[in-house]
Amino acid sequence: MAHPRDIAKYEALRKDMTAEQVDAFSNYADQRCKRAYEVKAPWFMKIVRARGNAGRDQLYIWITHWMTSWLTGYAQVQEKK
Repeated sequence: MAHPRDIAKYEALRKDMTAEQVDAFSNYADQRCKRAYEVKAPWFMKIVRARGNAGRDQLYIWITHWMTSWLTGYAQVQEKK
């Protein structure tokens, strides 16, 4: 679980995102989901096959995790490898 101080930092970074950054993150998340679906990644297929709102809720958790990574710069470093 993240420390409240860290959560406040991530939320401030999220609120400061420009339209271009939002578009870039949206494309990043979309590509990750498409790749996961193409290779039938078990974690993603579990989300796709979930009943009710469970899949949506789980995907929201993943996207929140990816956004934190994106905002702290870790995702961009990994993309360049």
